This record gives sequence, C-alpha cells and structure tokens, in this order.
Amino acid sequence: MDRIMRERCVFFLMFMLIPSIAFAGFNVCPNVDGEISSIRLDGNPINGCHYFQHEVDANFDSVKTLLKSVRRDFLLIQGKDVVEKTTAAKNAILQAEIDSAAAQQCVSLDSLDITLKEAFIAWLQVYNSKVPSSRQVSNAELKAQVLTNAGVSCP
Repeated sequence: MDRIMRERCVFFLMFMLIPSIAFAGFNVCPNVDGEISSIRLDGNPINGCHYFQHEVDANFDSVKTLLKSVRRDFLLIQGKDVVEKTTAAKNAILQAEIDSAAAQQCVSLDSLDITLKEAFIAWLQVYNSKVPSSRQVSNAELKAQVLTNAGVSCP
C-alpha cells in the first residue's frame, strides 16, 4: 500500500507542475540603450523586463530562436520585440573587440627586457628591409664597426 501511495504522490506532483512548466516564460531585460542586459527563465514577469510566454506571445518562438542562435550583444529590444542589430553595428562591435585584443598585445619598448645586441639586430633588420640590397649592412659589417668604435681590434 505504501508503494501505491508514493506513486499517487508522484503522479499528483507531476500533474500539478506540468501547467506551470508548459506555460513558463522568460524575461528579457534591457539596459538604458535597449541592449539586452539579462535573460531570465522565470514563470512570472519581472518589473522593467519584457516577458515572453509560450502560447500567449505570437513572437515567443522567434525570440527564443534569436536568443539561442545570436550573440546577446548583437541583439536589441525594440518595442515588444527582440531584433538583431544592423550589420554596421555588429561590425563595430567586432572591430572594437579586435582593437582591444591588439592593444593588449602591444607593449611599450620601455617595458621590454632586451639587450643592446637585440636592439641592434632589430634595427638592422628594419634598416635592411627599407634599403636596396646594394646598401644593406650585414651582421659581420655591423660587428666590425662596433668593435672599431669600441677600440678593439681582432685578427
């Protein structure tokens, strides 16, 4: 008898929960610019957010698909709809990300721990890349000139 009672309790709980799960919705909360600041799965509307409920909102499925398939920062809330930003706006976001990554990779020369030799070699490579081959300086010529300037003579 105890097993039958447990089965009835489980069945009753499932029966009671199915309507709330089937009609549950989600909140899409905008920031002041209309961009999506958060998405919350919730059975109840949240103040200041747009609530989309299955079988109530005609655009529920399209909004759900957009939220699953498009980056959140590429979406906007316009009126009661969630829409994709323009291609120009998405490109601006991507360019800002590229610029930020490039800026993080760049470091100032002052923070590099390089030797004078490494600096000379780098300078020589840049110089040689900008002049015709007849005017390029070899590593041996540079070494000989450095030794001459230092007053060192080698056989």
